[in-house]
Amino acid sequence: LIESFNKKIKKYTKRKEQFPNDESLERFLVSQFEDYNQRFATRCHIGFNKARAEIEKMFEELES
Repeated sequence: LIESFNKKIKKYTKRKEQFPNDESLERFLVSQFEDYNQRFATRCHIGFNKARAEIEKMFEELES
């Protein structure tokens, strides 16, 4: 997932002429990160569900 996302970002940012200044590049990157986070926020990797309960328990212990 990350590799394909990085490839997509490189593809669009390679053409630097489309970004007149650093702020426009930053706005573009932030929008891409937001889209990525929204698409994959609820996705769970294979095998992670098996460990999820134990990990949540560990975090609860750290909080208390």
